[in-house]
Amino acid sequence: MNDQEISDAVTQVLGSYGEASAAAPTARQPTSWRASSPTRAPSPQRKTVRNSCPAPSTAAGSVRRRKPTRSILWSTKRWRGRPWRQVLCRQGGSCAHKATSGALDVSDEEATTVGDGVFATMDEAIAAAEQAQRQYLFCTMAARKLFTDGIREIFADPAMAERISRQTVEQTGMGNVEHKIIKNRLAAEKSPGIEDLTTDALSGDGGLTLVEYSPFGVIGAITPTTNPMETIICNSIGMLAAGNAAVFSPHPRATQVSLLAVKLINRKLAVLGAPANLVVTVQKPSIENTNAMMAYPKVRMLVATGGPGIVKTVMSTGKKAIGAGAGNPPVVVNETADIEKAAQDIINDCAFDNNLPCISEKEVIAVNQIADFLITCMQKCGG
Repeated sequence: MNDQEISDAVTQVLGSYGEASAAAPTARQPTSWRASSPTRAPSPQRKTVRNSCPAPSTAAGSVRRRKPTRSILWSTKRWRGRPWRQVLCRQGGSCAHKATSGALDVSDEEATTVGDGVFATMDEAIAAAEQAQRQYLFCTMAARKLFTDGIREIFADPAMAERISRQTVEQTGMGNVEHKIIKNRLAAEKSPGIEDLTTDALSGDGGLTLVEYSPFGVIGAITPTTNPMETIICNSIGMLAAGNAAVFSPHPRATQVSLLAVKLINRKLAVLGAPANLVVTVQKPSIENTNAMMAYPKVRMLVATGGPGIVKTVMSTGKKAIGAGAGNPPVVVNETADIEKAAQDIINDCAFDNNLPCISEKEVIAVNQIADFLITCMQKCGG
C-alpha cells in the first residue's frame, strides 16, 4: 500500500471517531502524556486522553458513550502533508467488528453459491479482500490468534475432516480418504500461526531498534488438485496470522470442496467478529481467473502449490512469490541401515495418500551390497 492508500484506509476504518470525540460534551480535555505541573503547557505533539473513548454517532446530534478501555493517542502532526486522524480509539483485543450469529454449517448445495467469501468474478473477490485487509490492519495479535484458532477448530473436528476428505477424493478422483483425514487434521492443528511472528530487539550505543514483521496485504494463492483442502487450511492460517487477506484460485477439479472450505472459514470468522471477506475465492475457478489474479495490481504476493508449470509462471510475474512444485525425493540406503525398518518406512511413506505428497519417496537408491535384501524386505511389506 502506498501513502495515499494507507491514509485512505485509516480514514475509512476509523471514520467518525475523531468527529465523535470533538462532539462529546463530557469528554475530558487532553492532558500532557508526561507527568507535569498544572501550569506547564501541554505538549504540542503527543498527548494522552484517558477514560474517554467515544463511539461513532448513532443519530444526528447524539453520541453513544463507550466504556473506557485504554488510553488514546492524540496527535497534531501532519503526515505527508495531510492531517493525521486526531483520535485513534481501539478497544484492546478486538477489531471493533460485531460478531454475527447464524448457522456455521454449509450444505453441499450452498457451497457453490455466491456469498460467504465466494464471488462471481475475480475482480469482486480481490476488491473485497483488499477492503477486509485494510480493516484487518487494526486488529490486535490476540484477535489474529482468535481467528486462526477458529479456523483450526473447524477442520480439526472429526466429522468435518471426514466430510471434506471424502469429497476431495470423490471430486478429484485422487488419494485415500483415511489418509486425507490425517493430512487435513495435521494441517489444522500444526500449521504455524502468530507464534512464528517473533520480534527482534537490538540495543547499543546508538539506541534501541525493534524489528517486527508486517503483512504484505492481499495474497493470491493457487491450490492444487492433489491437496486442495490441506493447502487452503494451511495457507489461510498462516496468511491471516501474519495480517494478510487471502484470495484463492482453486483447481477446477476441486471446485466444490474448495468453495465449501472458504464458506466455512468465512462463517466462523464472522461469528468471531473478524472483518468480512478475509478469505475469498471465485464461484467458477478457471485458468482465466488465475491469470487475472496474478496480474491484478492489488495482489502484492503470490503463493502457488502445484506442478512446475504454475510455479514457473508465478516466479515470472515480477511479484514476491513462493512456489511449491512437484518433488521427486529419493531415499538412499546403504549397508549401515536397519534394512527391514528402512523397507517398512519406505513402503509406508510411498503408499500414504497414494503417493500424492511431494515429499513422499519417489525412488530408491541402494548400494549393491544390500540391494537384493532391501527389495525382498520391501516385497514382504507389500511393495
